[in-house]
This record gives sequence, structure tokens and C-alpha cells, in this order.
Amino acid sequence: RLQSLSEPGITICGPKTASLENSFTISGRFIVSEKEFRRLGGSPHRDLVLTVLRAPMYGSYHPLKGCMFFKDDIQNLAGAYGGWFSLDVWAYSGFRFAGVHHLRVSLGEALSNVIETNVVAGISADV
Repeated sequence: RLQSLSEPGITICGPKTASLENSFTISGRFIVSEKEFRRLGGSPHRDLVLTVLRAPMYGSYHPLKGCMFFKDDIQNLAGAYGGWFSLDVWAYSGFRFAGVHHLRVSLGEALSNVIETNVVAGISADV
């Protein structure tokens, strides 16, 4: 599904079920126009915003803001730029509770699809 992104935008995927005791990893792919790439300072990964909602709580985070990126982390796509990312939600989320979580990632004006994950207590979860 992430492979199919071919124009500016962002898409993410993650598990249907996750555990409080294990990592909760999501992956994503983005493509930005050359103009947006320049506006973002040539390092769009740093501007990704992760939003996590578990009613009645929510939080927005810049999970990759302080990370180092290399030239190879960005693909030049003839007039656009693309990249991949993977992150553990628990490393950034300000809360960690069982229940249904909704996640979305944004980059500039682009909004990803929403992932719905049921977080359970215990170590068994779908990957």
C-alpha cells in the first residue's frame, strides 16, 4: 500500500491491534513537491507531525524533529521528493492506555489516512 503513493501526499500503515507492553510501530511514505521541499528546508522528515487520539485525550508530536538524516533518506523524483519513515508511537505519545487509538500524520498541508488501532493490555497483538 505504501508503494502506491505516486504524487504529493502522505500515507501510513500500522497494526489493527497493539499491546501496551510491546512497541507500537507505524510506517509511512510521503512525497512533496519541489516547492514544498524547499519551503521545509530540504529535510521534510523533521516536519512530520504525529497526532494520536484516544478519547478523551489527544496529542500532537514532532517525532523526527531532532533526528539526523542523510542525502540517501530523500528520493529525488523529477520535480518532487519522497521519503519513508517508521516510528514507535509509544516513544513519542504522551499517554499509554488501552483502548481504541486513532493516528494520523501530517506534513505541511498533506494529511495522511487515519489508522485505527485497538491497544490491549498483555503481550499478544497483531503485527
